[in-house]
Amino acid sequence: MMSRMKKLEGENHRLKKMYLEEKLKAEIVSEALEKNVVRPSRRREMAKKAVTDRGGCIRVACQAFRISESCYRYER
Repeated sequence: MMSRMKKLEGENHRLKKMYLEEKLKAEIVSEALEKNVVRPSRRREMAKKAVTDRGGCIRVACQAFRISESCYRYER
């Protein structure tokens, strides 16, 4: 019974983390939709701003703005 409870707690923690990431992505995207975001360079700027302002992770911001992590890290 205790092992089953531990498994359920682990699954609950995983689901909460997934929910928070999806919620963060939705907030980032809704904020970006207020502006006209077209070019990949502009999407990269928006992703970087979202990471610094919201303290989110790079992976989530890249998924939200549909850019690769290599594009995010690209420097001229």
